[in-house]
Amino acid sequence: MAELGTRSASLQRFGEHAGHIYAVAWNSTGSLVASGGADKQVKIYSFAEATSTPGGNTIPTHRLGQVGSIGAHKGTVECIAWDPSDPAKVCSVSTGLVHIADVTKLKKKTGSLSHKVTTGLYCCAYAPAGGGLAVSGRETQTDDSVMVFVVEPRRLTPVMKKPKRFPNRQINTIKWAPDGAHILVASTGVVDVLSAADLSVVHSFRAHGSNIYAIDFSPDGSALALGSADSLVSVWSADDLSCLGSLSSDPTTVRSVSWDAGGRYLAWACERNKVDIGEAGQQRGFFCVDTDATVNAVAWHPTQHILAAACDRAAQTHTLSFGGMNGAGNGGIASVHLFSFR
Repeated sequence: MAELGTRSASLQRFGEHAGHIYAVAWNSTGSLVASGGADKQVKIYSFAEATSTPGGNTIPTHRLGQVGSIGAHKGTVECIAWDPSDPAKVCSVSTGLVHIADVTKLKKKTGSLSHKVTTGLYCCAYAPAGGGLAVSGRETQTDDSVMVFVVEPRRLTPVMKKPKRFPNRQINTIKWAPDGAHILVASTGVVDVLSAADLSVVHSFRAHGSNIYAIDFSPDGSALALGSADSLVSVWSADDLSCLGSLSSDPTTVRSVSWDAGGRYLAWACERNKVDIGEAGQQRGFFCVDTDATVNAVAWHPTQHILAAACDRAAQTHTLSFGGMNGAGNGGIASVHLFSFR
């Protein structure tokens, strides 16, 4: 994949929400992007390449269109995941509900699956080939739990009769391993590798000195990145779980981490008015893009150097240069900002 350009980036705002946005995700083809947050809504947008001809010069650009919204949740939408085997299926979780929607049937209000639970849900992750879904949430005031579902055409079937409980553990994030046989969960500095079949712990390793909030595997599955409250993004070999290096910028909590399509660059959100981008294996951030609001989540497009960043307040459309941003915000509405690097 081409080098990541640092000299310019364009920004477009979409997916306006009435409260904080906690999740943003692309589908497997990059044709759809979804966001969700405190207003209990999931908003879906289409994305396509296009061209414009200012002054007679043809330049590549992109086109966004609103597809629809999902209003099935009664609480904050904490996480969104797209089905790898079906680019039209999107899962979202909130307190008490796992919901899967078919984006092509939103207007007809059909094609959705829901499963009610008694726990507050925070994370969801699909099996790499689809067909399986893992979710995690709060079981009691001190214990968190993990559940796995078989995704069938008309229902979600729990693999186990009861959720797998983790006593005195706060599970902050969950990710299905590329081999399909294991699920990773992260808590206070520790990553547990679970068997997807019965959720037994097959391996544990301490990766950070404080809470781990983000896990993402590189596109080829050879490495995983972890984001932590200790302000570090660490990179690990998926083969032997050895640490390959770490990146850092500001001494703030890393809430979200995302690999680019080429598996070379990492973007992360760290509760600041910017997005940090670094090259895996380097010790410092490669560069950053400033925003006018706190960034809560980031997601690279699956094939292009286009980055979606979920921000706390809306901003007008900007053109950004390395190290700065032109234009004024119009606070009050949270939105997703779209960066295109060239």
